[in-house]
Amino acid sequence: MGLIRLIIIVSVAYFLARLVRGALANLGQTTARPYPHGPGSAGPSSAGHNSTKNAYEVLDIPSGASQQEIHAAYQRMVRQYHPDRVADMGPELRHIAEERTKEINEAYARLRRR
Repeated sequence: MGLIRLIIIVSVAYFLARLVRGALANLGQTTARPYPHGPGSAGPSSAGHNSTKNAYEVLDIPSGASQQEIHAAYQRMVRQYHPDRVADMGPELRHIAEERTKEINEAYARLRRR
């Protein structure tokens, strides 16, 4: 029973470290770039090439990725950062996971339209 507990603790710690690292990495990007439909933006048509580049970065794929690669990366990222995975770990982590999942969904939607 002790080994199983240790494996679970290490797995949870690893997941939390990746989640926090991803949230911290995206914290600077979120505040530095304008929201696509927020105040001061020209709307969805102003997304342009820079948003597409950011979408590739969010999904952690190269800029020339095929639709299959985009879809596979999307599924991998959603599995990794889905809020249900941290539902019992407190509202702060759930909020971080929700924001990350929202960013992943927006990136995937932008890349599917190309």
